[in-house]
Amino acid sequence: MFLKADNLIWNVWSIALNIIAIIISFTMLPPGKTRMIVMGIFLITLVILICYTATQKLKNIGIWYIVRRKFGIRGIYDSGVARDMEMKNHILKAHELKIMAISASNFIYRYQNEMVDALINNNCVIKVLLAEEDSTFTKEIEKAEGSEVDISEEIKRAKRLLKEIIRNAENKARKSKRELEGSIFLEQFDTLFRAAFVICDDSWGWCSLNFPPIRSRDSISLELQSTDSSGRGLLELLKEHFDRVWDIYRDRRKKILPD
Repeated sequence: MFLKADNLIWNVWSIALNIIAIIISFTMLPPGKTRMIVMGIFLITLVILICYTATQKLKNIGIWYIVRRKFGIRGIYDSGVARDMEMKNHILKAHELKIMAISASNFIYRYQNEMVDALINNNCVIKVLLAEEDSTFTKEIEKAEGSEVDISEEIKRAKRLLKEIIRNAENKARKSKRELEGSIFLEQFDTLFRAAFVICDDSWGWCSLNFPPIRSRDSISLELQSTDSSGRGLLELLKEHFDRVWDIYRDRRKKILPD
């Protein structure tokens, strides 16, 4: 569907070789009909190659525009932390933050300062969906990811970090003589998990694909935005999925409070 990198390199090399051939023909062949014919053939080939390469590139740009506009995919990356500064900026501006992952401990640790500021400055509501640490699902993920991985402990760590975040936010707000109105809520699921993702204000998101034993932070990730018109882009689908799971496990909902 997209112009492959090796095809593009081959086209560029072909164009370069044709240019070299034209120069050699002009300098080596004696003036006359033969030189004109040879140079004409190389010139025609050169024009065809340039037109073909340009057409393919324009086609790819058009396809990517459709992917971005219709499906809301802004970029595809080979790492779960490829757009670190972008993530920080969106969390800092967020009024609502939705996080769904198996443990999310690394994510919560990495962006805890931004969450604290969002809680204070934006009265942000942070909703977190994590796996149950003692569920069969979690134990199977541990087996798939390797014996050295302790998902249950990571989930417990994530819950401790959430308490630290709300405690730090309260302390920071108190020092500036402000009342903390932001809040964190946690729910835990048994099996309803498809991918790790974060959604900021239902308008920007990050989704990391999960294929154990590869962990989400090392997996292919998608930067997402709300679609212009269809309303059925990937970000909207993730939002619907999160809201549905959040509703299913509402009886397990806990407001995170500092110890």
